[in-house]
Amino acid sequence: MKIYRNPFVSYPCYFVKTGAGWSGRAEASKSKGYCVEQHDGKWTCRNGCYYDNTIRNELILVAENRESIHKVIEKAVIDAVLGLVREKEKQKEESGHDEQKPD
Repeated sequence: MKIYRNPFVSYPCYFVKTGAGWSGRAEASKSKGYCVEQHDGKWTCRNGCYYDNTIRNELILVAENRESIHKVIEKAVIDAVLGLVREKEKQKEESGHDEQKPD
């Protein structure tokens, strides 16, 4: 996974590439990924896209490891799902309701 910083904005703005983006016939190749930005003290994450040439020549590589971004996303989804399931189970226990499906 490689994390790039956009040096052309005055706020923290990072890009993580997840794959190839869609390009038109006469358009330069692009990569899609996630843009992580801080605005007014709040971090946001959105889908983003940069031209490959911009990534190579203008964005600054700030961090890199050998782990795939797809594995990171997979772990985050698993953690979110299991966390929500545990939370719901805990709420059921606290309320005294024990739902069981009929056979």
